[in-house]
Amino acid sequence: MSPTNATAGTLPVESVRYVSREWDFSLERPADWKVDFENQADPPYVLPVGLLGPQGLRGYPALTVQANVVTDSGLTLSGYMNKAEGELRGYFPGLQIIRKWEEPLLESPTAWMSYTYMGNSGARQELNVTAFIGKGRLLWLQFIAETDREHAAKDMPILEAMIRSLTPGPTGIRVPNVFLTGVPACRLCGTPFAPGATPNAVFSLTQGMMAICDGCRKPVIPPT
Repeated sequence: MSPTNATAGTLPVESVRYVSREWDFSLERPADWKVDFENQADPPYVLPVGLLGPQGLRGYPALTVQANVVTDSGLTLSGYMNKAEGELRGYFPGLQIIRKWEEPLLESPTAWMSYTYMGNSGARQELNVTAFIGKGRLLWLQFIAETDREHAAKDMPILEAMIRSLTPGPTGIRVPNVFLTGVPACRLCGTPFAPGATPNAVFSLTQGMMAICDGCRKPVIPPT
């Protein structure tokens, strides 16, 4: 199922671009949202960033980005969402699926799931978006967007637009917690790596995971 125009999402005019210097990607966010944390670990995942909106009736609208490197299991997106739904039912009381659909993000296979559940402070609504970027070894990039159920009509279009604004760096999305060893040379320029060097692990949308040198890495340039 494809999203309707009503849920495709738009950002307020007063928006700014968040840039991850470590991960080489950027996102648009409303100007009144703040960065809650960056580069936290929650094994087996790493959390590149958490963004918070203004306080609502019972909590904050929030967008959390999670990442991991996985091997292609051959599971379809539909199969992945069915498995995820089973796991979510174990985590969240009163889980109710609103809809599930498949739609690419960054031209990569992506699973979209929208649902409600009962949180500690009351009913919450969440959008769970998981993209599988690359080939063979994949960058598993997940967005968790959530808000009070009462504010979902206002907040969810903004949260969805934030997810859709994801922009990789010129060479791809870097994964700073992946340390490649035994790689002889930079994939892009061919320069040999010195013994003990730790090349950048970058996921290209077309070539998958690459080991590249600092000279070839092109981070996102923060706005001035």
